[in-house]
Amino acid sequence: INIIIANIVYLFLVSGVNFIVPIFTSVDTYAMIKEYTLYITTYSSILTLGYIQGMYLKYGGKDFSEIKSNEIGKNIFSFIAFMIPIALIISISGIILKNYIIAVLGIGILTTNIQNYYQLLYQAIGDFKSYGTALNASRVLVLLVDLMLIFIFKINNGLYFILFGPIIGSIISIYLTIKINKKVNIFKHLVFSFNEIYINIKNGFVLMIGNFVTNFFSSIDKWFIKLIMNTYNFAMYSFSVSLENVINTFMTPITISMYNYFCKKPSISKIKKIKNCTFIYSFLIISLAFPAKLFIELFMKKYNDSIIVLFPLFAAQAISTIIKGIYINKYKSDGKQKKYLFQIVCVVILSIILNAVLYMFHKCIYSISIATLVTNITWLIICELENKDLRFGIKEIISIIILLFSYLILGKCFNPLYGLVLYILIFGFIVKILMGDTLNYIIKSITNRKKVIKK
Repeated sequence: INIIIANIVYLFLVSGVNFIVPIFTSVDTYAMIKEYTLYITTYSSILTLGYIQGMYLKYGGKDFSEIKSNEIGKNIFSFIAFMIPIALIISISGIILKNYIIAVLGIGILTTNIQNYYQLLYQAIGDFKSYGTALNASRVLVLLVDLMLIFIFKINNGLYFILFGPIIGSIISIYLTIKINKKVNIFKHLVFSFNEIYINIKNGFVLMIGNFVTNFFSSIDKWFIKLIMNTYNFAMYSFSVSLENVINTFMTPITISMYNYFCKKPSISKIKKIKNCTFIYSFLIISLAFPAKLFIELFMKKYNDSIIVLFPLFAAQAISTIIKGIYINKYKSDGKQKKYLFQIVCVVILSIILNAVLYMFHKCIYSISIATLVTNITWLIICELENKDLRFGIKEIISIIILLFSYLILGKCFNPLYGLVLYILIFGFIVKILMGDTLNYIIKSITNRKKVIKK
């Protein structure tokens, strides 16, 4: 619930950035901003060498009361001291090469990783209220600065939008450090330790590689379009991905909270129930693609060409939520990082092959979005085959097939309003008939939760 509340706030903030910037700036400016974002999301994690992931595994399932202030103080300070030289090398290289995006990128990676550190720390210990603060603090300032650049200073140069990212990130990093000091008084224990760096990297390196490959997998489609197609296609596809990220704000309550829960070792039957609930939830949330399509048609006509990839990308997100929320978190909590890494490497290779093959047959952004969807479906099948005790039953498999095909056909061929109504009717019928037990479980859980809240 705390994550959902945080993500609703995040949704409005991200929506402001994702809609206002492309509406009031040129396509080239928007493409430049998304290029910088692509670099940040691709490289920020791998440059930690696994330090953050080592911390994540170390504190998973614990509470702040179980962590000594000198221990967490040493952990935080060693990480920041470790990241500063890396950031400086990147920024200085950008200045020497006269590449301003790279020059800004170094400091951007530093501040992004500090914020990621605090977010993962709060995830690991289950402090989701503080997680919400860490998630949304920078977005508030980013939205305000973007509004000022557009409406007050009338700027249409992507470099200015990029430059303010690290500045805001620095302010938020200082704020989050002060905030955590109030909880565990880390300022008295800011000790640098090579041993702390070594242990965290050693424990988290494999998971970091897995996460990096996962992030790379998530951006393969964008890299293909950036390298093979023109700036216009990259902007169209990036805009659909931005809308997909808005939907992702509703998915992260599953992908984030499950790790802390799985660390407490629930029974397989409980995990299977949560998995079925995740499936229903995900396929309900992606119905938001229909109003998104209507919004583009009415108010953002210059991005009409992005609609064609909207529904395949949203469908891929629904499948991905099941994989990341259940299977990947289960691998992490069980200490199966190597299995997770091997699996995602295979999926990345498959994704590259599918993107290349489908692009050869149909040279447009739609083929790339279909490759993304097919890859996620294949990944789910691999997870199902490797985890017999968590497999979907025949009713769930039939439900996925019917809903997936209905969703894609209605999204492509129907008016968004008619499509939404028909999809919701089909969704309700399938869930009631084929997944009635899970539906009753959801209703019972909500009812019981209400009784607890009233008491």
